Amino acid sequence: MEQLIYKEDFSKFENNEFPYDHEHSAIGEYHYFEQKGYKGDFYDPIPLHQWRSQGGSWMIVEENNIKYLEQNRGDYTKGHFINVMPILVLNKTFYAPYHIRFNLRCFETTKMVGYSFNYIDNRKYDAFIFEKDLVKLINVDGDKISVYQEKEFLRSDLETYKIDIYVSDCVEVYIFDKLILKTNIKFISAKSGFVAKCSSRYSNLEIFMDINNIKLNDKLEKEEEERINNLQKQYPPLKCINKINLKNFGSGRQLRFINYKGNMIFLLAQHQKRIMRDSFARLSCLTAFDINGNVL
Repeated sequence: MEQLIYKEDFSKFENNEFPYDHEHSAIGEYHYFEQKGYKGDFYDPIPLHQWRSQGGSWMIVEENNIKYLEQNRGDYTKGHFINVMPILVLNKTFYAPYHIRFNLRCFETTKMVGYSFNYIDNRKYDAFIFEKDLVKLINVDGDKISVYQEKEFLRSDLETYKIDIYVSDCVEVYIFDKLILKTNIKFISAKSGFVAKCSSRYSNLEIFMDINNIKLNDKLEKEEEERINNLQKQYPPLKCINKINLKNFGSGRQLRFINYKGNMIFLLAQHQKRIMRDSFARLSCLTAFDINGNVL
């Protein structure tokens, strides 16, 4: 018998954009830092520079005292990024088969929208999606999107669909309790999350496991924690030996370490943006300093 192990109705969220890197910056691409605001158990992994000045990908809205998660971006990618899809990841790894349930309304019916599983990162995952007059189980691997299985399905932008996805070595998808797709996809320990390339609305996310898989999940989760702890013990922990005030000679994202006559020095590059954003940036200054912060 299944048990409910996770539920999110978005009631604790403010009616606002989900926190994200407002600048869609290089710092956001290369470094991890917490965005301000309540995020629940989710995170937005994509700071795409093409989305600057366009707002966030996800938004919490309310109607008739019910909270919803909406894809707030539509489809605004081009060139090398044409296959990038906004994703909101549930930051929980599942180590045993599980069952996802949620409600979905599509405000636009030509672009891809659905839910991802076997999620490794935003360029590598499996997903159930609607696309035009089809339902599909797909694999995303970088720029390549492969189809495991697809079937005709006429959908309406006025309908809210109840969707159930059973994730194991055999993935099953039900819409309004009717089996729609079923195929073998290798189960891996991974995360999951909402994925949409069009304006859409999600509600009432629930995740279930049967009692045997709950026990297996707990066992494998503890084993993974032990494995990571044992790996960490093989290396010395980080220790802060000095703090340096970079004043006005910081860098966007890169630092060079140079062995100069037996001494370690650091090199940072500053730049000026010219003509169009950072398309024609030039180096304006190089700053070298020692471990004590003395500018050389």
